[in-house]
This record gives sequence, C-alpha cells and structure tokens, in this order.
Amino acid sequence: MKLQLPGKKTRYWQVFWLCLLAAAALFAPHCLVDAVAGGGYFHYAGDFNDQQINFYQYANSFIKQGGSFSWATDLGSGFVNSYSFYLLGSPFFWLSMVVPARLMPWAMVPLLCLKIALAGGGSYLWARRWVRDEDWSMLAGCLYAFSGFTVYNIFFNHFLDVVALFPYMLAALDDAVIDGKKGRFPFWVAVNLLNNYFFFAGQAVFLIIYFFCMLAGHAYKIGPRKFALLAGETLLGCAMGCVLLLPAGLSLLQNPRTIDPFNGMGYLVYGKAQQYGAIFYSAFLMPDAPYFKDMFSEGILKHTSMTAYLPVVEDRRLPALNFQPPLLREHRLYQADWLLRYYNFHASELLTEAEPNFDPYLDPKCTWAVRHPAFFPVEVNTASKEELLRVPGIGPKSVLRILAARRVQKLGMPELKRIGVVLKRAQYFITCNGRAPAHANRAEIANALLDPKAFSVGVQQLSLDEFVPKALPDAAPAVHQLTAHGVAAPAAARMVREEALTCLTRRM
Repeated sequence: MKLQLPGKKTRYWQVFWLCLLAAAALFAPHCLVDAVAGGGYFHYAGDFNDQQINFYQYANSFIKQGGSFSWATDLGSGFVNSYSFYLLGSPFFWLSMVVPARLMPWAMVPLLCLKIALAGGGSYLWARRWVRDEDWSMLAGCLYAFSGFTVYNIFFNHFLDVVALFPYMLAALDDAVIDGKKGRFPFWVAVNLLNNYFFFAGQAVFLIIYFFCMLAGHAYKIGPRKFALLAGETLLGCAMGCVLLLPAGLSLLQNPRTIDPFNGMGYLVYGKAQQYGAIFYSAFLMPDAPYFKDMFSEGILKHTSMTAYLPVVEDRRLPALNFQPPLLREHRLYQADWLLRYYNFHASELLTEAEPNFDPYLDPKCTWAVRHPAFFPVEVNTASKEELLRVPGIGPKSVLRILAARRVQKLGMPELKRIGVVLKRAQYFITCNGRAPAHANRAEIANALLDPKAFSVGVQQLSLDEFVPKALPDAAPAVHQLTAHGVAAPAAARMVREEALTCLTRRM
C-alpha cells in the first residue's frame, strides 16, 4: 500500500455538512408525518420509542435535579449502574443537557443527524490518508456514515454514538504512528471508552488487529522507543476513561445476572450453536427488518419485552407514577404471544368478536380447550405434533420427547411424567393406549384449570414507607375491587375463586 500523505487543505466540513443535510432529508418526511399524525416528534420502533427517548428525557431531568439513586429505574438502582451503558459517558448526551428535559423527544433527530455527520467527517479523515483521490475519500466518508449498520440501528440510539466516534480514534492512531503526533490518540481513546465501555472492548480488538496488519503491510514503521510511547499514550487514554469505567464495573460485578468471571464459558463461546450460523449468514445476506410486525398484519410476529405499562416518566399525558401496572394482562399477552409463535395457534382462535378479551381466570390455551371439547381426548401414542401442542399441560419440548419416545415404546402416565408433562392438567385431555388416565367431574377439572396467579394474595408488598399486606398486582380485577371495598385480601380471593369455579363448571 502506497502512503498518501494528507495535504494541508481538507474537505472535512464539506463531508460533514453533506452528511448532515442528507440525514436531515432522510428524517424530515417521517418527522412531518409523525407531527401530523400526532405526537409531534419522530417515532421509529422498538427500543427507540420504549427506551431511548425516555432514557434521554429522564436522565436530563435527573442530573439537573442532582440525583444519584432512583427508584424509577430497574426497581431501584444507582444512576451510574443503570445509564453508563446507554448515555452517561456519551458526549452527545451531555450536549443535549442544554435542551430542557420536556423538549428532549424533539431533540433526538437533530442529535441523530449530528452523529451521522460526525461519522462521515471522521471516516473521511481516516480515508484521505490512504486514498489518492480526494473525491473518493469523500465518498468513503459518506458510505460509512450511511452504512447498513448505521441505518439499521437507528432504533438503538447509543449504537450510533460508537459509529460516530470510532473513526477519529482510528485516524488518531495513524497520526501517532506515521506522523508522530502526540496527544490526539489518548484523547480519542478516553472519549471512546467513556462513551461506551461495552463497544470499546470490540474497538480495542479491532485496533490491535489493525495495528499488526499495518506492520505486516509495512504501512507502519515503528521502533521500540516509538512503540513504548504509543503504549504509554494508550494506557493514559484508558486511565482517563476509568473515571466512568471503574464505578460502572463495580456496579456490574454486584449484578447477579452477570456470568461467573472465573468459570463463565460465555466469555469464550456462544451458548447456542445457531448463533455461529447467524454470524455466517449476516456476512452475505441483508439483515431482517427490525420490526416486521409494523409492516405486515399477519404471519410475522416479534416478541416484545414490555407488554405492560411501566410508569417511569412523569407527564400529564401519562398515568401517574404511582399507577399499578396490570400485570395479569401482561401475563395473558405473553402467554398468547407464546401460543402464536410456538404452538401453531392463530389469533382468531384465541380472541373472537364474541369474546374479545382474555379470561382473567384461565390461560389462553386452557380457554381454547374449554371452548373445543370435541377436540379431546387426544391419544398420546398416535396424535400428530399439532394435536399434542393443543393439550393443556404439554409444551413444545414435551411434544418432541413424546414423538421420539413413542417410536420405541407405548407411553403411559409414568413415561409422560418423566418426560415433563404437567399431568395435573393434561390427564383430563388425553388417553394412553385408549384408556383415560383420570376420571373426574366437571368441577374437579375446572379446579385444575384455574390459574392460581389470578387469586394470589397475602404477600408483603414492598413500599417506600412500610410493608403493606394486600393482593398481588397480578391478581384478578375482581379481587382488587373487593379489597377496595374493605374485604380482606384472603377472603376476597376465596370469594372470587369460588365464583370463577362455579362459572367455569357451568361452561364445560
């Protein structure tokens, strides 16, 4: 590779403004549509709507109030622990502090445009050293700024922070090794480390590989003295970044969800073999659209992590912060989503015009079974995979085990128990070798099908002031209504359960 030394004149600002205007033109139609449709600011999908906008708005207000610990995030945690990964070290977030918290939703698009513009300018600075023609260097900068990764990950707002800042660190490494310029590299190392410690690990690996490739290609010529100086600048940059890295790391080590650093194989290999195939796939084919369900009405569904409203941000248009989320509703939606994705159910089978709401006392699968008594019983030794998936108490893993086991033997109740079938429910809907495992009246079957979560009471609920015994938030609405009228929680749960049992028995 022949080295092309950069001239004194630079087209950095041309690339910057070109990318900025292109990004603005890209977002402008969507902003106008959102302004007309309602809301007045840009909405995209997924985490951008559910997290990124809320994080920026909440953190803006929280810092200005001088807070350090919040009950509104992660059910109570330190601010550094919660937001060091998303925004706390980002220069773009600190730039947004000049904007009032209430206006942050409208500031997200200008910040996105700024990130894309800086990404284009930074990649141009790196490319102009290695590309003869300045025009091609400008094109390289624009292509990087609007790469597939950038456009795809708009809804992961903090990903674009990394895209914007990394080229400057790469260009600073070239400046340090080739031109002997001091001070730039440790500064950009610190900026990138402060910006996002997680992505910095990948950036560091890339820089090491890049460094040795440049040495092998004779683009870098470095002696022991220059190498020692470069190592010192690297350590200096990392030390400056530890201002945020150390408290974030100490907080993360206290998180029980992290893997054991002493025997965690997650550092070395992926837990699922399919992930290696996905990596290979991504190198040759386009990525999936982030939210197919926003584009198609049927056939493609995505799991969502938040199906219940979580009161985090205070606004007059939202429920109060002391609003109790309807966790039973979330539970039913989660179960229905599972049936659609893994049990071959269709939405029209779960909800109908006559019954547009989920049953608070039965999970959706049991509700379907009660509505279709003619479908049962199912013979476990001959039934198809689709038929077995319809049986309450039999899940996808159990179905696969049944299909495998019955090839070599006839299955009875002991075998089904070892397989993992929930016999408390399944025994009323199956036959084994033509014989029903259990004989019960309708009341006994109804009692086995009722969801115990709908009648959960008596748990000491955490309050900031005291421990208050009351019905769990995921109990059925009828339980809450009775407790609101002064009925003791255990008595309210018992009364509602007896009524639900009577009604279900009549339906069967």
